[in-house]
Amino acid sequence: MASLSEARAQKKSGHPVSAPGGSSLPQLGKLREAMMTWYCPTHSELTPCKTFLFMKGLRETKSPEEKKKLLLDRQNKMSAMSAEEKKVMQTQAREAFRIMYTEYCRDTQAIALRNAEVCTNTALKNLYGEPQG
Repeated sequence: MASLSEARAQKKSGHPVSAPGGSSLPQLGKLREAMMTWYCPTHSELTPCKTFLFMKGLRETKSPEEKKKLLLDRQNKMSAMSAEEKKVMQTQAREAFRIMYTEYCRDTQAIALRNAEVCTNTALKNLYGEPQG
């Protein structure tokens, strides 16, 4: 996947920002959002869901001052973590995404009620593995 700096450079240059598998980064974000919207209400304790619910709350916050306060509080919490804590959190997040993806794509009948592209997207398959059914 393109690094943040590579993505910014591509965006400035007018070239499409893409991830491995040919998906655009915004498209991947929308697919992940579909998956997390389904999964996170019942798994709010997981790292990706904590981030998703924080971002959702931030988008719903109208006051610029309140948004700034929320962001600063979160930044302070992240800065207070040790390198080891951050590494553990990243590992847990990666595993949580893999499980989330597998559960989202497991029930082929229910996929018709969800965004089926999540389960067929090459980049997501490469990131999280083939859905286990």
